[in-house]
Amino acid sequence: MIRRARPEPGSPIGFAFREMLHEPGTKTVLKERYKEDGLSEGEHAIRALCRHPSTAQFVATKLATHFISDDPPPAAVDRLARAFRASEGDLKAVARALIEEPEAWREDARKFRAPQDWFVAVMRAFGANEVNPNAPVLLRQLRQPLWSPPSPKGFGDAMQEWADPDSLLNRGELARTISRQPAVAALDPRTLLDVVDVPAGNPLHSLIADASIPAPERVALAIAGPAFQWR
Repeated sequence: MIRRARPEPGSPIGFAFREMLHEPGTKTVLKERYKEDGLSEGEHAIRALCRHPSTAQFVATKLATHFISDDPPPAAVDRLARAFRASEGDLKAVARALIEEPEAWREDARKFRAPQDWFVAVMRAFGANEVNPNAPVLLRQLRQPLWSPPSPKGFGDAMQEWADPDSLLNRGELARTISRQPAVAALDPRTLLDVVDVPAGNPLHSLIADASIPAPERVALAIAGPAFQWR
């Protein structure tokens, strides 16, 4: 017997309950016992897990670590956890709280770009509407292959996992390859200053404007340089 749970109104997401694959009998989750009750049994357990204080703290820490910094401020994590609890796990409300979180907009709140983030940022910087079919090969070269994390928990999110010499060398080599593409080589390197957040006195400004350096080399230096590694 297959019973399909109805998705939330306006949402295409749902799930199927297969009774033949369901473990019979009473279960204990977080010291709470759940009698055998089919689909309702699972729904009750999931609601209890969502309401558990550890869940709010876990989700808030994950979001703050990904969007604010590798070591997010405890106050920011606490505020996101409160938003999770107050909204009973409404991730839209938590996302809004993250956007409104003052710690997320501090100048020292930044994240090192993982390879996929870096590659997407490069494509956006050049206004690319299509991705080269070789993109999966390039991402594998950067050690973050598409849809292929090393474990179920996904790829690492910290700077220490992507800022090693081998990874940075791969980015530099790939930056040179990208800069030699005809569509990229024809661009004015100075347009990159619109998407790279550096202060007026940063040497990148004079480097990109130096016409004595071939344009493709200036592009490669810009997208492989320190300023472009952060978001």
